[in-house]
Amino acid sequence: METYYFEIAIFEYCGLLQGNGIVAFTAEEAVQYVDQTYFSDVAFERSVGLVQQALVSLSSVGEVLHHMPDRYAGDYYSRALSSEGFAKRLSAACPPFSTYQRMGGGGTSWLRRALRTIELEVEAETKATVQALPQLAVDSDVWDPIRFEPNDRNSSEAIAELDTAIRQLAADNGFSATYPQERDAIVSHATATLDSVKSGVASRSSIKQNFVAAGKWIVEKFGGSAIGAIGSELIKWGMRLLGLPI
Repeated sequence: METYYFEIAIFEYCGLLQGNGIVAFTAEEAVQYVDQTYFSDVAFERSVGLVQQALVSLSSVGEVLHHMPDRYAGDYYSRALSSEGFAKRLSAACPPFSTYQRMGGGGTSWLRRALRTIELEVEAETKATVQALPQLAVDSDVWDPIRFEPNDRNSSEAIAELDTAIRQLAADNGFSATYPQERDAIVSHATATLDSVKSGVASRSSIKQNFVAAGKWIVEKFGGSAIGAIGSELIKWGMRLLGLPI
């Protein structure tokens, strides 16, 4: 349901652009428009992922937008369907929208209310789950430091792979759009732990918590997706550093 609201906002953006003689736009420009038009002074981080989902829907199944990929200039989108065609498609896919539009007197005040309600709901969900990151049971040796030799092949490989995984998490818009605070916490703590490993000494607890447990949480939330695969890498190489079988 949420994606439909964002599809309407993007289609409205297309109309505004065409009125100014502009026929194409980027995903980044669509996100900026939605944030500035419909959300509070602080940008709604999850809108990045939802706008991207809406663009995919509109340019594939919906055939509402033309998608023009360009390996050098980036991806652009332009409108491929009339306003009447879009309204017909939307009414068939989600009938309540025609009622919302009539109640709003043909304007978009109802859309603003809907999108801001989504924003508030997501903020509430985030606050309720930010403390839910898993905590591992404390073993008798959990605080014992582990020393890593700079020329050790196993630890060097694990460091390189974990470094890559953390960078991928930090750059993943899908993760930050869905769980922004959790993503930031995982990246921050994993980076600090990896820095300790690179220095030659790290505690078992930090490795278990910030690689293995964090990776399990990511896999639980994202399953077999690309983000879930990164979580699996955190588990795999965290266990390698602990000297446990993978």
